[in-house]
Amino acid sequence: MFAVRFGPAAIVADLLFGIYRRTLGSLDLDVRDYTVLAIAMCVAVLVLELRIWRTGLFRLRAYRVTMMICLGFMVLVNGWLTKLSAPIVAYTPREFSGWRPIWDVPLEDFAFGFAMLTFSLLCWVRTETRRTPFSRSSNPDGSDGADERP
Repeated sequence: MFAVRFGPAAIVADLLFGIYRRTLGSLDLDVRDYTVLAIAMCVAVLVLELRIWRTGLFRLRAYRVTMMICLGFMVLVNGWLTKLSAPIVAYTPREFSGWRPIWDVPLEDFAFGFAMLTFSLLCWVRTETRRTPFSRSSNPDGSDGADERP
């Protein structure tokens, strides 16, 4: 069941997929796996930021610019790969919603892209905020570095 992948996002995705398969998957419902997992990842990332870590990432202008750049390029690349006229990547119709809001890109790809990028940035911001800032006298020679030139 669990794929051989590395990284925290892959581990979380595998765990969520395992929980999903044991609960909803066993009910024999007509549930779209990719749709459910993409939405679950978005909800998990939102809960992680808004209720647990509270890093303030969503308030940063740099976050919004980063997301616009990344999602803009995702539309170009993913749109070309999944275009309905001549798809390079084809999705199994029963596994996703079929909604393609922008240039034939599946809605689930946007959701998963949001979750993946935001989770990565959250980990980065969380790591940076937990470090102790260097004091002015933290140079090994005891100087404050004021008279150093580039």
